Amino acid sequence: TAGGEDPVAALTEAQWTWWLARRDHVSGAIGGMMLRGWAMTATECERPACRRTPLMRKRGVPLLCPACEHRFEMDEAGGLVDVTEPGTVSPEAAAVPQTYEELLAQRAAAAAAAAAPAAAA
Repeated sequence: TAGGEDPVAALTEAQWTWWLARRDHVSGAIGGMMLRGWAMTATECERPACRRTPLMRKRGVPLLCPACEHRFEMDEAGGLVDVTEPGTVSPEAAAVPQTYEELLAQRAAAAAAAAAPAAAA
């Protein structure tokens, strides 16, 4: 981040809990991919919720983020280009909020949806 600030250091307790759960999920995904022949790279996914997530590499396949399942290729300048094709990201990965605020909005929507049938009864 700008000024070298660590965004994780400023998390609230609820945000930290979300971060830890996400980290555990991603760690498991990385381990599974490595068992299937993927290699971890030093390049990190640039998507907001994937911050610090290493991209995985396998011969003949674009770089893959184990968190969001987006695929990337390197451009001539060494930057990442998202080459994810529509329909290739699992519904579970697509539903992962990219920010803590999106997570709160998802939870609020789910709570409202759960309360709506009870209010109608």
